[in-house]
Amino acid sequence: MRRPILAYAPTWIHPNHLSILRAACILPLIWAKDRPALAVSIAIFSALCDMLDGPLSRIRGQVSQTGAVLDATSDKIFVLGALVFVVWERVPFPISAAIIALDLVLTAMRPIKRWRGARSDANQWGAIKVWAQSFGLCFVLTGNPTLTFLAVPTFILAIALAVLSLVGHLRDIMAPRVP
Repeated sequence: MRRPILAYAPTWIHPNHLSILRAACILPLIWAKDRPALAVSIAIFSALCDMLDGPLSRIRGQVSQTGAVLDATSDKIFVLGALVFVVWERVPFPISAAIIALDLVLTAMRPIKRWRGARSDANQWGAIKVWAQSFGLCFVLTGNPTLTFLAVPTFILAIALAVLSLVGHLRDIMAPRVP
């Protein structure tokens, strides 16, 4: 049987390191905001960290509540940080405001779900939402008018996915508790 490629990652690289690295990518992104190729490269690297941290934790049996919270927090630090500090003037205010507001509400879902005794893990809509946000950011960061034009519908898709994610979380919260 063939081993997944992530099984060959050095053991000193912990999945939480990738999450922390994703959040930390906001600092060089702020510095590189006027250098499109570098800014897009940093955003792609950040997205790759997000893509790899979960599978690496599952392959190594290092899945934890701390890692799940760290992953979600890193996503928010990077995406919301990029919206506020890097592309704010290039994304229509209602779109930025909706993304920020929905992400803040979604952040509140995890502790509420735990308090209600529901599973507090993310749902598939939230994962796809982060990818749509990442693509939208990359489109804006290119500075290319055609790709920048694609950012708005991509961010609208991210907003719709955030609403679906929120509905899923609310459904989990409202479900009857199993003793």
